[in-house]
Amino acid sequence: MLSSDEMARLLGEIARASGRPPDAAFIDEVKDRLVGLRMDESLPDYLGDIMNALVTREPLAEKRVPNDDRGLFWGLGELASLVPGGHYEDTGERAVVSFDKTGVRAVVLEPGYAERYLVERFEPVPLAPARGTFEYLHDEASIRRWAADPTAHTVQDADLNVAHSGNLALLAELAGDPAGPRREEITGLLDEVLASAVMGGGDGAAPLLRDALALAQSRPVLDDLSRRVRSMLDFVTGAGPVSYERAADFAHDLLVGVHRWPQALVRVPSPDDWWGLGVEASSGIVAAAYVHAPTGIFIAAAGPIAPDRLRAIAPLASPTAARGQGAALFQKTR
Repeated sequence: MLSSDEMARLLGEIARASGRPPDAAFIDEVKDRLVGLRMDESLPDYLGDIMNALVTREPLAEKRVPNDDRGLFWGLGELASLVPGGHYEDTGERAVVSFDKTGVRAVVLEPGYAERYLVERFEPVPLAPARGTFEYLHDEASIRRWAADPTAHTVQDADLNVAHSGNLALLAELAGDPAGPRREEITGLLDEVLASAVMGGGDGAAPLLRDALALAQSRPVLDDLSRRVRSMLDFVTGAGPVSYERAADFAHDLLVGVHRWPQALVRVPSPDDWWGLGVEASSGIVAAAYVHAPTGIFIAAAGPIAPDRLRAIAPLASPTAARGQGAALFQKTR
């Protein structure tokens, strides 16, 4: 199995080749994201094959993904945004992680089903030069310059690099500035930080939400965010019995938030004592939240969970344990 240390080292080599030296902050950021993805203990060997091929820039012939490891490639996609010129795309038929500066990309065919993986060379499409200043968003000063300058541009998805809990106070300050030209965009990043913590199901979600609530309540322009944070905090700390309306409001706050998904939520199959809601795209349900009506226990997943699996989770007494088991069941049965 591939360790998180080795994953951080390999991604650091790709970042180095892409113009971002992998300092200690970068390595910590990779590991923090792996923790948030519940992939910090070990990663499947096939991801190691992919990473080594990406580092050496050598093509890798098509191979089959072991059945138990299906549905995990998206985790590498979440890490790609840490590298300048790193991208992730999932069309339903194929998922691709690419790095413009190195000219290589990893491909998984039929993601979530009969998965096969390969690494190939490609020619990045040149982008027209943008006007304005350029920021890498690698420290507080560069983030502040970018936030204050609506003409500033950066590499694709670089703004996601600042969406982590270590920047909570900074993001709240910038999002809470009524005159900030990127206020709405930064509010979305702050929303992403909080929702990711809740979906991760760890013990750190409640303290983070309490800190965020205190920061948001001191800034009137963040009243709507305060309401969403209170909703998520209620469920993280134990909501108790819930109605469909309350479950639906919570699922919307968790899955949609500011502007994470433009689609309306739809009902997804679930046992009678669970409320299931999800985001439906052309490839199917791409995000879902399940709320146990009698207890308020909830599970968030990157796709549907079979009703019989949910029935096995309901008797658990601990909300955190239930969410953890639900995430594990989803990854094994996707």
